[in-house]
Order: sequence, then C-alpha cells, then structure tokens
Amino acid sequence: QFLSKRSISEWIAKQKIRRMKEHVIITPINGISLDLAKKLKSNGISYVLLDIDRHKVRAAIRSGLLAMAGDATNAAVLHDAEIENAFVLFSLYEEDITNTFIAIAAKSINERCSVISRIKCIEDIPKIERAGARRVILPEAAIGEEMANFIISKY
Repeated sequence: QFLSKRSISEWIAKQKIRRMKEHVIITPINGISLDLAKKLKSNGISYVLLDIDRHKVRAAIRSGLLAMAGDATNAAVLHDAEIENAFVLFSLYEEDITNTFIAIAAKSINERCSVISRIKCIEDIPKIERAGARRVILPEAAIGEEMANFIISKY
C-alpha cells in the first residue's frame, strides 16, 4: 500500500495519542486552541488538538503540534483521543449547543475528566454546567473586562 507523507504523519500522531495519559484534549482547532496547545507544549503538558476539518489537522501537525481529525461530539472519536485517560477537555466551539453535546459525551465516558467550555450566551451557563462542564469561559466578557480595566487605569 502506498503511504503519502501526509498519511504517515497522521499515523505517527495517532500512535502518540494512543500512549497518552493525563493529557488535555482541545477542540476545535482555532486561534484560542492553537495558543493553548503551544503554551501546554512549551510547559511539557501532553495535549491533542481535535477537529473535524482534516486541513486544519494537517496544518497543525505540519507546525509541530499533535492533532487528529474527528467530530468531538462522537464518542468513538473521543475514545480515539484517549478521553478515558484525559484529565481536561477544552471545548471551544462558538456554538453553545455543540459545547454542551461534547460535555455530555466526554462525561459519559470519563466522569473524572474536567470539561472546560466556551460559551457565548450567559443564559446557557446552567445548561452546560448540568451537562458536565466544570468551568465556563466567556471570551467576549473577558475581553470587555480587559478593555474596561485598561480605560479605568488611564483615568
């Protein structure tokens, strides 16, 4: 069977993921998750990026990050990402419902895994917490607070 450079690098990534213990799963691949993965990598913390878009996965692998393709709402994909051995899952989708489904799927497999979810609508916080998210992040609120603190510090 002919193996391309691309499929070999994906196969190597999968082998590394299979050996992971006490790692962090980060989904999807976006600006926030790439920054997070780089910071974890520089501090020697095991992680895997997970995204349904194979082009993003290949780009992450080419840049030296550990990544795999798949839909994080799918339990089989979470198994492939070794969710059973993960200690944290960051669900950073823009859609609250997607983050909620991921929290449910992750907690149904590994109750000990801490799920940290991005959320856009404050009204959805109780729902995602009931789904199993231990921590909720509102990036827009954090940015607003940082901007306000900047202005306040100038007066």
